[in-house]
Order: sequence, then C-alpha cells, then structure tokens
Amino acid sequence: MAIPKSVANGLISGVVGEISHAGPIRAVSAILSSADEKLNIFGRAYTYKDDSVESVQVGGKGAFAGIMINPKAYRIEEEFARNGTQGEFLTMGEVFVELKEVAGKINAPVVF
Repeated sequence: MAIPKSVANGLISGVVGEISHAGPIRAVSAILSSADEKLNIFGRAYTYKDDSVESVQVGGKGAFAGIMINPKAYRIEEEFARNGTQGEFLTMGEVFVELKEVAGKINAPVVF
C-alpha cells in the first residue's frame, strides 16, 4: 500500500475506523468472510455470517458484529482487508466512520 498523498474530502478529523473519543469501549474479534472481500473496509458495519459467531461479513442480515476498527494495527497490501484474516469489531464506543453526504451531518449518531 502506497503512502497516501491526498486527504479524503469531507473527513475533517481522524482516520476512518479509529476510536474517536476516550471512554469505555467493547470490541470482539472475528474472521472476515464477505462475499466480496473488496468491501472489507475499516469503519463499516459487519454482521455475523452464521450461528458460529466466528465469521463476519460486511452488511448482511445477521446479528450485528460491530464496526471494523483499528486500521493502523494491520499490515494490508490493498485498500481492504482480505477474507480469512482476523478483524476487531466495535460494539460499544465512538469511532470515525465515513457517511454519504446525504446521510447526515458531522457528529450525527450512526445506528445499525
């Protein structure tokens, strides 16, 4: 992965997927198993893929697994994390995420 040379428009502070405020957090570990691994992006919501409570997928209709966090802890060669790798998923806390312009305003709460 090359060193970034530009800043994402619309993101005023922080890195997507990083914890934004000090305070209590709750996170779980799980294995990535999305239909399209190119969608395994930090700061996105994930659900459990099945009842094994071990594999997760981006989006989906299963039980909420959390928002993928801590991008600086991973060594990834692409813009996404590969299927079969372990990720950390925040279930309680405040994290930087990227929203579409029409989705809301800065500091708006996100509920999945």
